[in-house]
Amino acid sequence: MKRGAHIKGRTNKTDRVERKTSPQNRVVVVVVVLLLAGAGAGRLILQQTSHQQPSVVSNTPTRAEIPAFKTPHTLAELEHCDIARINLLCAEGLSGAETLNVDEALAALDTWALHIKSEIDRNFHHYTEDPAYFYNSENFYKMAMMGVVLYEDYNMNHDLANFEGHEIRRLYDEQTETWWFSVVDIIRVLTQQADYQIARKYWNKLKERLNKEGSQLVTNCHQLKMRADDGKQRLTDVATAETLLRLVQSVPSPKAEPIKLWLAKVGYERMQEMADPARSLARARETWQKQGRSAKWIEQRMTGQETRNKLTDYWAGHDIKQGDEFAILTNIIHQEWAGVGVQSHKNLKGLKAENLRDHMSEAELIFTALAELSTRPIAESVKAAGMAENSVAAKTGERIARKARLELEAKTGRKVVTGENYLPPSQTAKQIR
Repeated sequence: MKRGAHIKGRTNKTDRVERKTSPQNRVVVVVVVLLLAGAGAGRLILQQTSHQQPSVVSNTPTRAEIPAFKTPHTLAELEHCDIARINLLCAEGLSGAETLNVDEALAALDTWALHIKSEIDRNFHHYTEDPAYFYNSENFYKMAMMGVVLYEDYNMNHDLANFEGHEIRRLYDEQTETWWFSVVDIIRVLTQQADYQIARKYWNKLKERLNKEGSQLVTNCHQLKMRADDGKQRLTDVATAETLLRLVQSVPSPKAEPIKLWLAKVGYERMQEMADPARSLARARETWQKQGRSAKWIEQRMTGQETRNKLTDYWAGHDIKQGDEFAILTNIIHQEWAGVGVQSHKNLKGLKAENLRDHMSEAELIFTALAELSTRPIAESVKAAGMAENSVAAKTGERIARKARLELEAKTGRKVVTGENYLPPSQTAKQIR
């Protein structure tokens, strides 16, 4: 989907949403806040309730409108209890809840729930227009949109690399544009196991069981090097958020629903950047400035990223799958103009999980952008579709950048592609100045 056309974030509040599903499929979202002892903060859990027509966000209910709580004495009575009220009542008397007013908290929750439901319905066209972006899961879309609403409208933000105090190791693969998470770290959360080795053994047993059952979940897991407790880089089983959302179903755990919401924030994080590109660009600019990049380098880096975005948008609309096929074409382009592939270029610079473009010189950035800029109009001129035709366009376009690089090197006597990088001095022998 084109970045400039339909943004995968929230629809402008003045826009009208044409939902393509029946009104009966709309789900009322109830937000339950569990007050934490000594924290004075809330943890959010979504529960789907009855299918109803969407309602307009109303004013905060008065206390008189909230029914009085009756202590349940049977399972049947318990089933009809307001879970939000029960959770809030359990917090009474705990540290950090001294000023808690249950009725007022419930009224606020009702307002939040109605507002979140309204935004989910209003923005539903993002899901119907591109369900694959949300892993073809309507529930994933709802959780992701919930994260957007809570962040933007209620200023609730959580560290994506940390779940309830547990560090979740993750790596971003720039070639496939995919986040990979440590499976064992997720298992530790689900089993509430502090010992890494015990969690690892649990995962090994679970893998055996899943393999016997013929599950594809284990096949979808890969191994990447991640920093271990001893500080060394060790091969670790990793999986995408999509795979982990399915894997969670195989582990009985009270943390299953919260961790699924947490994983859905991967989609939410991407939606945030797509909804407001200026926000992500400003954050990137600030990071590069802190790292000592020059203003000229930063502008070239941002210009190059925009050039790549336009190219990948073309690919996405012409039968190229995001992930492996994006990576293959990117490597073809890089190999043609630079004389080395992406991984070889990273090895030359001594990079591991770092983003290659963040460690390029200004010249390398310029030629990378020229290569990708040349490829897109050539592909467009022949209406290239699929891997075969786009591979030809990539090779044709990159020869332009390759010729320019060779001419520059011949006149200056200096190589454009080098091992220089921006790694800290302790990790590299030669830095870009």
